[in-house]
Amino acid sequence: MKKITLLLFLALTSCGIEYDGETRLISETTVLDRNGNFLSGVEIKIRASNGSDEDIISNGFSDSYGNTRLIFAPPKNASLEITFSKEQSGYDTKSFHNVKISDFDNFRLVMDEIILLKTDDVINLELQFENSFTTNKTLFDSRIEGLISGRDFFNRDENFLGYPVQSNFSVAKNQTVVVHYTLIDQITNEKTEHLLPISIENENVSQTITY
Repeated sequence: MKKITLLLFLALTSCGIEYDGETRLISETTVLDRNGNFLSGVEIKIRASNGSDEDIISNGFSDSYGNTRLIFAPPKNASLEITFSKEQSGYDTKSFHNVKISDFDNFRLVMDEIILLKTDDVINLELQFENSFTTNKTLFDSRIEGLISGRDFFNRDENFLGYPVQSNFSVAKNQTVVVHYTLIDQITNEKTEHLLPISIENENVSQTITY
């Protein structure tokens, strides 16, 4: 009994991350392709990270209807990253970081439908932000609204935003995306969000935004 207890203790404190061994959280979603078809066999991994240590704490695969359901013990001192991948079938990986325990409602997180893009259906969008030096404002954050791939924030809070601002995005071809970029006034600390639609076709795009 002492040996089993010791092994359980070690498992719940692995790599400097502590876990609540008496609680279980559930993460659920449905994975689709761009055309709305269910994607089976998509691997889902949940990682816990506290900035210096990282554990994979749960993993599984989507069923024939694209449904996923993972159950795991929550970390006490770390945030979560949830990754969806089906690379061997030619799909780009999509992941969400800065998932917090507070995002779970009654121990359950039901994410919006996840759309995985084919690797050959993705191009690079590069944003170049240039300061006109006519105002006291500087760039604080940028994000993309549309069909995107790669790594993205689940929560966009002030602990994770600021410099360096993301400027390269993996986006689906043949769509219009909306760039959301936030400026902060260096004197008043007031933040203002601005929107810019960009038409995406079949080639990589480089867009300069002057503020």
